[in-house]
Parts: sequence; C-alpha cells; structure tokens
Amino acid sequence: MDAGDHWQNANNNAIPTYFSGVVWDRGYLYAATQGQGVLRSQTPLTTSPILSVTETHPPVYAGQASATYTVTVSNVALSTATAGTVTVAETLPAALALLSMAGSGWNCSAAVCARSDALPGGSSYPPITLRVNISANAPAQVINQVSVTGGGSASAFAADPSVIYSRPRAGTLAGILAYWPADGNALDVVSGTSGTLVNGGTYAPGRVNQAFSLNGLNSYVQAAGTALVAGPRTLTAWVYPNASVGYGMPIMTGGPAGTSDYLGITGTGGTCNGSGQYRLYVDHAYTPCYIGNNTLSPSTWSHVAVTFDGGTIQFYINGVASQAITGAMYDYGIATYTIGGNTVGGSTTKPSFNGLIDEVQVYSRSLSAAEIRALMLGNTRPLSPSSVSPASGAASNQPMTFTFTDPLGFADLGVLNILINNSLDGRRSCYLAYSQPDNVMYLVSDDGGSLLPGASLSAQGSISNSQCTLNWTASAVSKNGNTLALSLSITYPASFGGNRIIYMAARDVNQNNSGWMPMGVTQIPGAPQTTTTAVAGMSPQIGTGLGPAPYTFTFSDTQGVQDLGVQNLLVNNSLDGRQACYLAFVQPINVLYLVNDTGDGLLPGQSTSAAGTLSNSQCAVTWASNAVTTSGNNLTLSLSMSFTESMGNSVIFYLASRDGTDANNTGWQAMGTRALQ
Repeated sequence: MDAGDHWQNANNNAIPTYFSGVVWDRGYLYAATQGQGVLRSQTPLTTSPILSVTETHPPVYAGQASATYTVTVSNVALSTATAGTVTVAETLPAALALLSMAGSGWNCSAAVCARSDALPGGSSYPPITLRVNISANAPAQVINQVSVTGGGSASAFAADPSVIYSRPRAGTLAGILAYWPADGNALDVVSGTSGTLVNGGTYAPGRVNQAFSLNGLNSYVQAAGTALVAGPRTLTAWVYPNASVGYGMPIMTGGPAGTSDYLGITGTGGTCNGSGQYRLYVDHAYTPCYIGNNTLSPSTWSHVAVTFDGGTIQFYINGVASQAITGAMYDYGIATYTIGGNTVGGSTTKPSFNGLIDEVQVYSRSLSAAEIRALMLGNTRPLSPSSVSPASGAASNQPMTFTFTDPLGFADLGVLNILINNSLDGRRSCYLAYSQPDNVMYLVSDDGGSLLPGASLSAQGSISNSQCTLNWTASAVSKNGNTLALSLSITYPASFGGNRIIYMAARDVNQNNSGWMPMGVTQIPGAPQTTTTAVAGMSPQIGTGLGPAPYTFTFSDTQGVQDLGVQNLLVNNSLDGRQACYLAFVQPINVLYLVNDTGDGLLPGQSTSAAGTLSNSQCAVTWASNAVTTSGNNLTLSLSMSFTESMGNSVIFYLASRDGTDANNTGWQAMGTRALQ
C-alpha cells in the first residue's frame, strides 16, 4: 500500500503475544500489527485467486497407528476462480510415517496431491485425508508443514503443530482385576499370570506399543488366573476392527456355556444384529441381547467399554455413553475369558475378532463416565480438584465450598491449594494452602514468597492478607470416603476488585500433584467503571465437556451499540493467543473472525447475519442467522462452541471490548471456565 491509500480503523484488541498479519475478506484488505489494532482499506480492491490451506487433526498419541490429518484448500471470498493445476504438498516430521494421502477429486502420489478444476472464490475443495503411523518414541510435539501452489494464486503455507500424548499404564484406577497390555505377550500385569494365543494369533503395532492381531477365523487369546469376576464390573479395550459382517465380532467372552456373557460388535446378521452394524452389545445367555445405540467405525482405533453396576449396563465408544439398559451379567472366573474369541463352553463356535485389540482391562466395579474418559485419554491422575461452589458470582463477601477427590481416600491427601487472582500468579493474590494431615490453613504473603502463620480448622478462626480475609467455623472440613470439602467465608477489599479466576490444585502425601486447574470465576466489586465500553457478561459461565455447547457473550457501550468497535473472546488455559480459540467480532461490519493456530493472523471472516462456521485446531464455532442481537446499549453474540482435546483439561474465557475510536478499552476480563476432560 502506498501513502495515497485510504484506511479506516477496525480496532482489534491486541494481546501480549505474537499477533500480526494481513487478511483479505469480502473485497477489503485488513492489516493487523501487535499492539496497533486493525486497519481496513476504505474502498474495495480487486484480486486474482488467493488460496489458503489449513490442516487439522484430532488428538494423537505416541505409538498410534493410522492417525488422521485433514487438509483443506480454500479460495478467499470475492477473488477470481483458480485456473490451472493446484498442488498440495505435505512435509511430515520424522516421527510421522505416511501411510496414505487421498481426497475426492485429487490425484495423489506419496505426499503430493493435485487437481485442475477451477475453484471459485469463497469455496473450498473436498478435503484431503492423510493417514500416518506415529512413532512410539515421538517427541512431545511435532509440526506438519503443508503448502498449496498454482491455480494462478501466490503460494500459501500452513503449520499444524501436534501435541503427542503419551499413554501411561492406566492401572492406577482402583478396583482393577486384570490388564493385558498385549506388548509382545499375553501377560496379565495385575496378577502376573500369562494367557495364551490360540490358532495363530500374533502381535502387531497397536494403539500403545503392540496389540493382539487376530485373523477373524479362529484365533483368540485365552486368559489365565484365579480372580473371580462377580457383581459390578467394567471391561475396557482399544479395538481396530476390519469389516464386521455376518455374526459380527467378539471382543471378550466370559463364563461357561449357559452362564456366559459375550461382549462384541454387531455385524450384518445373527440374533444380536438387528439394530445395524458396528454397535456394541452383550449377549447374556438365554436373555435378549443388550445393544448400545452408538456406533464405532471400521479400520480405525476406537476406545470401547461396558459397565455393569448390578442392575444397569452402559456402553461407551470413545468416551461417549450409550443409553442405559436394565440387565444382568453372570459371575465366573477370570480364566474363562477369551479376548477376541467366540469360545463358549471351550470350543470356537463362530468367527473370531478380525483386526487388532489392545490395552484390555477388567475392573471389579462400575467406572464412572469421567473415569472411562480418563482411561481413554491416558489421564488417570490419582487425585484432583473436584469443584468450587458457587463457581461464579459477584460479591465482596462470599461463602464458598472447595471440594477435592483422591481415589485412595481423603487421608491420602496432603496439601490442597486455592489461588484467586486474575492470572496464575501467587503475588498480590488470595492464595490458600491447607495441610490435610495437620488440619491447618495458611495464607501466602502478599509477595507470594512465604506462608503467613497458619491456624487450625478444628475451631472457629480467621486469617488474612491484603487481598482477602478467611473466616471459618469449627465444622469447616468435611471428609467422606474419597472426598474432602473446605467451607470458608471469603471477604475481599475493594482494592482487589475485578474479575478473578479461582484456581485449585491437590497434592497427596506421596507428592503426586494434580497441577493447577481453573475451576470458576468471581466478580469482586471494586473501583467504578471508567470506560464507556464494558464486558457485561457471558452465559453459562461454567461448563464441562468438549461440546458443542451454546454460549452468549454480552458487551455494552454507554454511547450506544453503534459505538462498539471490535469485541474479543479468547479461550485458552492462559492469556495467550497461540494454540487458542481466539475470536474477534467487528461490530461496524458485522463480521466474526477466528485467529489461526499460531496466533499471528486472522482466518477468513464470515458475516453473522447468516448462519456460519469457523474452525481451527482448537475449536469449532457455529452460529445461526442473526447471531447478534441488541437491546439498549447491550450487544449479545450467540455462538455454539466445541473444543478439541489438544486444549488440555480446562480453559478460561477472556473477553474484551473496545469502542469504535479505540479511546475506551476494557482490557481482558476473565468471565468463565470450562472443564474439557
């Protein structure tokens, strides 16, 4: 742009991270620079094709076979159609080995795909799917590089960072009876007894290290051991089924003829297959089959589980529960189990599992949905913060209850921490440390460097620093089974006013640590508002799960909604625009933008006057037509948001509001939290 070009201010909030770039959208050019806001060209410009490329992926794991990555090529809205060959080239890090690269209409060879059909402006080609094997020794993070060239457009590039999750052995959950990792042997690592591969069963690369590889004819694994499977129980495994036809596939069978239970995957025929293929079911001898209502996919890894609490059966596929089914299961010895075999009464009566089975576990209790998900994610921490109540609110004096959980019992808990501040910083904060063995509560000094004198919670008491005063009664501590709850009344001075995040962490007596988790937010009254703009609220302020979930975000301006400029929403585990779900709504032009994964540019925006969707590797955001509503001085943005597991255990919602002249800026305000896992 030369000095004669005309620009107008689009006023984007800047954050103290990497943020700069230029984006073409709807005939206008937007230029953003860290700390400088956003400028928009005064008049529409013309352009040739402008291609962009993105790459996304679900959570991936060390040792994973056939992990999928998706590449999408788009042509920016209002640009001309492409002409000539468009070529996509993928560069993989050493830890990822390419299996295949293909997409509808694409001609692919090795890691390069091409096509010559014209792509109009505002459109995308069908996606390209990559399948890769991930090394068992992969580093904690790798980065894929993808480029698109040709078609009359300048070249475009994208980086797709992959967090490589490890899968620690998941036997730390209480009540485990048996565990077959399938790492080159049929050993049950809980009892130390070894099973046997029968009729040609072998080992192959698995979900974690190796897996049982079964031929779909008559191969299976015969378990051994003396444990009794009786009453409530849970069976879990990772499975990679090939096409399930005919009578379907067995995952595990247990018990003698007449009193057996058969956990399998439905096929195309047989007495248990009337509800369609690829559903989980239990054939409980001499009763109608129990069949789940969710399905898994062939030729890919899925985590499966069935729980029985004594009267109800529940199936899970990749952590998602089916309907609850009233039913029963028989009691029998662990040695009657076969993995992948259809052997009831000692003989193979139907085809065995066709594919791979890995990480098989049996528990003597019905695991919760959260525990099933923890097993799937390899995230079986022995202890954690559970909740804070209330998890949101606005008061200078607030009774609060903080609850912690330890599967080994409350007596295993050591020091429990609570930190209330606008970031994870112990300085000038309300920072509590409770010693469970000593039953003593401490506050951290204002400088965050030392503990103030503590006080016993066995009697009524009070302690304070410059940010808060704690009061409690003689019944402040409640202990029951695996949980411990602290009931405190907290008073804050006006000097500590503002939107504060409630972080919690737990450590046990063996120094295992849950790590800090944002559990809620509190709005503490303080100094009067000095800006015309304000972050008026969000709903709900607390949530759980990956979503999708509906949200409303409200901003206000005492000069009227027409005075609002850019309204920002950043979702991450800290105030960082990298690897975040970072949105910018430009009120003057009614367009919503999403920042890219690296936090250094805007992805193509969309108008909120019609239904739309935006996504990056951290989140997908959708909305219905007329997603923006106004009332008086308030503007409300209604969105549906879902998140990927790469964002970790929990996230914080930060909001900020600026006016159209950049004279009034609220700065970032912590308004909500969500536990993702």
